Amino acid sequence: MHCRDSECNLVATRLEPQAFNCGVSGTSRNFQLRVFKGVAGTAGDSILCNSNLQNFASEAVFDANENATYLFRVRNVRTSGTTTGTYTVKTRLLTYGAPSPARDMRDVCVSRSTNLGASFTPEVRVNTSAANLDECIPAITVDGCGRVHTLFYDVRDAAGGKILRSYYDAVSTDGGLTYPANNRISNSLQYFNLNTIAVPNYGEYNQACTNVVDPTKVHVVWSDERLANAATSGVDTYVALVQSCVSVGCPADTIITAGSASTRRFCVTNCGSVDETFAINLTDSQGWLSGAPASVAVPAGGTVCFDATVTIPLLTPGGTVSNISFTATSTSAACATATCTSHVTSESGVPIAVDALEAGATDRGVALRWRLSPDAVHGLRAVRVERGDAAAGPFGTVGAPLTPAAEMTFEDPSTDAGHTYWYRLALDGANGVAAYAGPVQVTTDLRGLRTALGTTTEAADGRVQLRYSLGVSGAVKLEIYDVMGRRLRVVEQSTKAVGTHLVTWDRTTEAGSRAARGVYLVKFTAPQTSAASKVVLVHD
Repeated sequence: MHCRDSECNLVATRLEPQAFNCGVSGTSRNFQLRVFKGVAGTAGDSILCNSNLQNFASEAVFDANENATYLFRVRNVRTSGTTTGTYTVKTRLLTYGAPSPARDMRDVCVSRSTNLGASFTPEVRVNTSAANLDECIPAITVDGCGRVHTLFYDVRDAAGGKILRSYYDAVSTDGGLTYPANNRISNSLQYFNLNTIAVPNYGEYNQACTNVVDPTKVHVVWSDERLANAATSGVDTYVALVQSCVSVGCPADTIITAGSASTRRFCVTNCGSVDETFAINLTDSQGWLSGAPASVAVPAGGTVCFDATVTIPLLTPGGTVSNISFTATSTSAACATATCTSHVTSESGVPIAVDALEAGATDRGVALRWRLSPDAVHGLRAVRVERGDAAAGPFGTVGAPLTPAAEMTFEDPSTDAGHTYWYRLALDGANGVAAYAGPVQVTTDLRGLRTALGTTTEAADGRVQLRYSLGVSGAVKLEIYDVMGRRLRVVEQSTKAVGTHLVTWDRTTEAGSRAARGVYLVKFTAPQTSAASKVVLVHD
């Protein structure tokens, strides 16, 4: 017979021997049909199928997907010699297509039901092999992770050898909607003889089940006449464990100096039976960690490691601990996950950040100059200048925050002449923690100081502070009046030297009563100067 249609996918042949009662047991005939491509017994011949009737009507189905000569050999195995008879060979073209996803009868398709079998979804093809390859005898199970495993014999690894097979597992991670992964289970090619493998052994041995103790494990059993054993044991039963499994490794706890960085290595081990991709989740409580990949691909039995960087901000206080958590999860089986932890502690002490802090009086106020170390320039968020009236403070910020630089200067024009101030630098790190450099002391210049009434402030307890300056020494008088022009109190009347002076009024009047809330007038009298200013008292 010649198959002249190169697009032919499948040809079915049915043997109908003379005097054979189709479907009736007890017949005295026993016919065997063998189909070859090419001439049997010559180089390049290939057995396509082998059918033995053995008391029942049968058919032989074979692949005729190319132009070739096909040879049919028929004999009665219960009769010696040659038996003459009349035979009929029927052929028909089998076509496949929508709505079935199968390309021909050799593809493996699965349909699922979500209502206890009342209805089923459309079929889904599970094998990812090329068209016109043989897959057959499937088994199916669902593991504890919800993955659907469909197992079958597959010819894709046989390099054109039609009677050689591997055993494959098609895995669905979305409840059977798709089967993107096909994993080879057997580790050797095997002969696939329909009579010795499929007919007597399939019902007893080809199965798959999920381990009830560890639901990540699936146990697979199949019949296997592998090449190495074909001449000895023949058909054997093989068992394999299909499992998703992962373990992770974290670096040991460590101490790192603030302002420095350290590389930390994390590892993922695939202790399962198939190649897997694992999603990476690496977090730390202080936000010091960076550089971790989103996922890693790890072969079965292999280990993949990656590095991440821990960078501790410059001004982090010593003893600060970052808790690191590392989790790897299989992207195909969420139940295959593992976690480990590690800890990084910042080293006590702050690295030297400020060098040569200097302060001096000018005719405009106070000028400061300092240098920052390279680490401080890159590690600081801002530098603030703070001022106080004593070395112990309290200190308040003067001016706006400054951008860190190697050489820095600052001028404070809001000083009083002849006054002593203390300055320090507040170093703001990236994490908001402040460290301080200083303080340094400076006394403003008296030259150019003029006689004037300065600021008047009210404290929270109601006391009033009156500030004034003298360009020349002499008699000074400070008086408090109400809005009706009545003098309430003389708070200063004495001879004072050149400089800036501060007087506190406790709000007691000359009559011994306490001045109430309201508007008052401060009168200032000094050599060659007379001035007045209004003050509003808001506290009782």
